[in-house]
Amino acid sequence: MTCDSASNWQCGLHRTRTLYLSPGHCIFFNEALIPVMYLINEASITQGTPSDMSALEYYHIELDTHEVIYAEGALVESFDGSDREIFSNFVQYERLYGGKHQSKMTPFAPILRHDGRRQELKGLVRSLISNVVDVRDPIQIAYDQLAKRISRSFCLSA
Repeated sequence: MTCDSASNWQCGLHRTRTLYLSPGHCIFFNEALIPVMYLINEASITQGTPSDMSALEYYHIELDTHEVIYAEGALVESFDGSDREIFSNFVQYERLYGGKHQSKMTPFAPILRHDGRRQELKGLVRSLISNVVDVRDPIQIAYDQLAKRISRSFCLSA
């Protein structure tokens, strides 16, 4: 996922460079952790790799506890200790630190996720009818708040 630096600067994330996150990586917003895949808006958060890049190399920061840290000015989660085996340097990690792995850590904040496409679709429908009665889930509220910040900043800068 790409978080565009210019748009995010305008919507209050105060970053000067483009930040790339894996789809499941969480940002900290509204006192919760939200996987960035739920916040794609095609304006400031898009999916894909730039055409001039053949691949992206991700770096995860592992601390003793699951924390929120700044990455290019955005609040994102540190590595939570899960799925270590999927990383390309897993063997080197085992050689350095042994076979004993820290189990998944207690999350820094609640992690908001949809349980499948049906729940995600329900969230979108709730967002559409929220002009009459606000029945949005927390992920849709965050999505809508980010979208409002972006549209206000584009109106002001135009």
